[in-house]
Amino acid sequence: MALHSVFFIFIAGFTSGIAFRSFFDLGVAFALFAVFLSVALFLYVRFVSHKGSVFMGAVAIGILAAGVGMLRFDVADWGRGDPLLDTLIEQRVEVQGVMIDEPDEREFNTRLVVMLSSVRRDEQWKEVKSKMILSAAQYPEYDYGDRVKIVGRLQKPKNFTSDTGREFNYEEFLGKDGIYYELAYPEIELLGKGEGNIVKGTLLSLKHSFLERISRVIPEPHASLLGGLVVGAKTALGKDLLDDFRRAGIIHIVVLSGYNITIVAEAIMRFFSFLPRIAGMWLGVISIVFFAVMTGAGATIVRASLMALLVILARATGRTHDITIALFLAGFLMLLHNPKILMFDPSFQLSFLATLGLIYGAPLIEKYFHL
Repeated sequence: MALHSVFFIFIAGFTSGIAFRSFFDLGVAFALFAVFLSVALFLYVRFVSHKGSVFMGAVAIGILAAGVGMLRFDVADWGRGDPLLDTLIEQRVEVQGVMIDEPDEREFNTRLVVMLSSVRRDEQWKEVKSKMILSAAQYPEYDYGDRVKIVGRLQKPKNFTSDTGREFNYEEFLGKDGIYYELAYPEIELLGKGEGNIVKGTLLSLKHSFLERISRVIPEPHASLLGGLVVGAKTALGKDLLDDFRRAGIIHIVVLSGYNITIVAEAIMRFFSFLPRIAGMWLGVISIVFFAVMTGAGATIVRASLMALLVILARATGRTHDITIALFLAGFLMLLHNPKILMFDPSFQLSFLATLGLIYGAPLIEKYFHL
């Protein structure tokens, strides 16, 4: 069996296992049974029957990959929240934590993600470890790395019905990022600053400095649009303008996309082209990784960055690169890191399918649009 075939069979099985486990929890024993079944099938084909060995081998690889995918999801799903916080749901709590992401500015509020470190219980501060999302007023402003004390009514995220009448699985959407608690407009007290990762904090400071300079020369909402296009700034454009983009069918351009990352990656590599090949390659790789972190490392950004890094690796080793393999390998690595994005992250789904469409769909129709 060709290596390419094994690669795609394994990824198909791994993805199928994750998709199945996303909706059906049959326990770890079921996943282990799939792994043992694939091993038994391998042994049967190898030592007992050689008839249809290629087909049976492919089936065994698929079953093994599905079992591994289910196990990976089980590992990612362990520890949903904190036992102590679970006892305080719908109660007024006092907690402390650190902002672990840049503020997400909306039209009427700001979304903040906090890694909790302690909760006040029985007049004592007790250690906890879990993420929480806050809906807060736009002012005062907070930054990545701020330590805060929060007082409010603790809640679990709840699913809701969208404007189109479809239920949105908000609980799992946040759960994919390890967020299992939320507070709406709590009291927030700033306790300290600069407690985040120093590298990420520096990159976000550079980003904010860039955005400030943009706002000095370009008025709103043009400055926010440019910030979103270039560095993935999380700022509100206003409902009316967003509705205009939707009516025009170009809503996808208001955020940093994989195509933008491709342009940036190519520009970075050309900038370092005067250096020796190895030095230029490593500086290019580091720059792309830093840019992905600075722009928020969303699913679209990570997918495009991984594909760019794979192309760089292929060039450095003198190999030809296959865009399809790069796409599926990038998707596999992302699912290996966080399997929940497969079914609960629309950004990952749309980014992957859009790229797949550009690879296979565009060549089929572009000939009809040539003048």
